[in-house]
Amino acid sequence: MARLAYKKSHQNICFICEKEQASGITISDQFMCEECERNVVSTDTNDAKYLFYLHQLEKLKTALITNKE
Repeated sequence: MARLAYKKSHQNICFICEKEQASGITISDQFMCEECERNVVSTDTNDAKYLFYLHQLEKLKTALITNKE
């Protein structure tokens, strides 16, 4: 099962925007900043950014598969 935790730190690189962020969530050792979390859940499928977020979320899928092995 994926681990989900809210975390505050100054050394987290968001796997979506790839920027260092102070706070966000960690899912199976992958950090997502609060802004990207909000954007991912609120972006409409017709929005041009949707495909970007979908592509970036593939990193999470890869991490989850890797952690299972």
